[in-house]
Amino acid sequence: SISLGSHHSLVLNHEGKAMSFGNRELGQLGHSHSSKEIPFPVSIHSKVKSIHGFGDTSISINLNSVVFSYGS
Repeated sequence: SISLGSHHSLVLNHEGKAMSFGNRELGQLGHSHSSKEIPFPVSIHSKVKSIHGFGDTSISINLNSVVFSYGS
């Protein structure tokens, strides 16, 4: 699955790993890597069932329905 924010993108692969890339100025990527073109894993240590990007915010929901929010 793919979700888009204002200046960043989130990708969820078939193994439940959320990855992000794009602008990270407000922490919306969920990791500290500076590459805007290469997706890196979001810093969540569990499998993710859904991702949501909007504005300068990202949300990931894991298999236990715990919500992780990053960005502004």
